[in-house]
This record gives sequence, structure tokens and C-alpha cells, in this order.
Amino acid sequence: NPRWNRAQQTLRVLVLDLTGFGDSESAGKFYSTNDHVEFVAQVLRHFSIDKSYIVGISYGGQIAATFTSNHPERLERLMLVCCTGLAKTPFIISNKIAWKIFSFLVKHFVLTNQTLLCKMVSRSFYDVASRPKDLCRKFFEQLSKPGHRDAWLNCFCNVFTGGEEFKQRLKEIQTPTLILWGENDVTVLPKYGREIQQFIPNSTLHFFSECAHSVPLEKPREFSSAIVSFLEN
Repeated sequence: NPRWNRAQQTLRVLVLDLTGFGDSESAGKFYSTNDHVEFVAQVLRHFSIDKSYIVGISYGGQIAATFTSNHPERLERLMLVCCTGLAKTPFIISNKIAWKIFSFLVKHFVLTNQTLLCKMVSRSFYDVASRPKDLCRKFFEQLSKPGHRDAWLNCFCNVFTGGEEFKQRLKEIQTPTLILWGENDVTVLPKYGREIQQFIPNSTLHFFSECAHSVPLEKPREFSSAIVSFLEN
């Protein structure tokens, strides 16, 4: 995307892996959403970044929105992509025994099986043919690192524990916000995008047609154009 290439010439772009994800080592402990927020704050302090534009995808959006609520003075603009945090807490998480059984099964039988992982990842795409060919393999390799399966389950749990507190945090956000969503998302339903727009006063919502949860991978050109337009206005 030529516009995105031009934007990169004037912007300093950091792509952050949370602890226990990607190339980041696992912290070896449970992280709440607020803990992840402070991790992001530490990274920004490390690079001496006082003000920033933040893009958060899925649970990363939940972290980004919470960061904005905690540190409004450090944000210029906020971009939320298929943001989690509004779904009701299911029984498998609210019940301690159910969670122990569920998390054990997922950790030892789902996250260790590349075929099952690939099927799970497929739900994030409207058109599976648009999925990068090596995505499943890379995802499986990352989850095979020490502590990474626990980190994944940690974030999965946090996704459903936002509740009323997260709604209140969204209402506190005054930062200009762009909300991006795949209109065919079955992972985080589009209705939550509409709710987030209602909660954040200074926000704009845009849907991508024939697109599910993995917006940047399915609609890279349209996604980057939406980001650049928002930053230029």
C-alpha cells in the first residue's frame, strides 16, 4: 500500500509481542489485563515514547482500550480491531472446577495438536484461502515454547472477565478512536463493535465485507488504508 509506505517514513512503528507470545519469553505467572497494560507502559517508557498511536487487535484491543483509560495523557489516537472484553463470562471460566478441566484439556490436547489448531485458526477467516500458508505451523511452533500455552489460556480467560468494569473504562475514553471489524467475524461478533462505538463518545466504526476476525491478514490493503486515513485526518 503506497499510502502505508509513506506513513512508515514519518512514523516509528513498534510491533509488540506480549509475554508468552511470539518471540517474547513467558513470565511464568498469571497476568491480568491491567498487568498487560503496565507491560505496554514499560515498553513505551523503555523507548522514551511519551505519546503514541496504538492499534490493538482482538485481546490486544482490550489491552489498548484499558491502557487508554489508565493513561489517557499518553495517547494521540486509538485503533481497536475486533476488540474483546464485552462477552459474558461463560460457565467454564466462572466455575473453578470447570475451568480446571477445560484448561487442562485445551492445554494438553488442543494446543499440542497442529491439526486441531489449524481448524481453530480457520474460524478467524472468511476465506480460508487468504490465510498465510505457514500461519498454522508458526502458531504451533510459538505455542510449543515454554510457558506459551499457559500464556494463551491466561489471555483466553481475560477475554471473558472484562464485564461492567470494561464497559465503564470504554465510556471514560475521550481519545479519538477508530473501530475496525470484519462483518463476518464469528470469533468476536460484530454486535460488540457497535456496542463499543456507543460507549466511546469520539469514535468511528468501519466494517469490512467478506472478512472475519483476522482483518489485517484478510484485508491488508483496506486495513492499512483505513489506519492511514484516520491518522491523516
